Amino acid sequence: RALEDHPQATVVTSDGVGIAPFDRAREVFDGQPVDLAFVDCRHDLWTTVRCVIQAEWLGARWLVRDDIGLNPGMATAWAELRERWGVEAVDVTEVEPAIRPDDGTHPGFGLVRADRGERMGWGRRAYWSARRRAGI
Repeated sequence: RALEDHPQATVVTSDGVGIAPFDRAREVFDGQPVDLAFVDCRHDLWTTVRCVIQAEWLGARWLVRDDIGLNPGMATAWAELRERWGVEAVDVTEVEPAIRPDDGTHPGFGLVRADRGERMGWGRRAYWSARRRAGI
């Protein structure tokens, strides 16, 4: 919420789940790519994959995802992001632990430079790969 007062920032927030928050962002930004998508959705594998796909549809240049190691589902989602973006996906707590102090659960804080290379189509591959990893 600190960015809401920044003169060069347009902040779109939502407590909703589903496509509505992303439709609202697309409307606010008039279909133009967004610079940063901070994805903080329900902490499970499938919701995270869906929200990242929707952030891709917004053309997010940077993607932030918190709690990337909080539980097995989140760790799987982060593994898929790391596999997809390689060195462009970083757990910033490995660089600077003070960003998100570890309380024993290693929640992590992921940052992805998403405007590099092929992006679209990641979601379909991630969905099936995540199902395989989860044994489904």
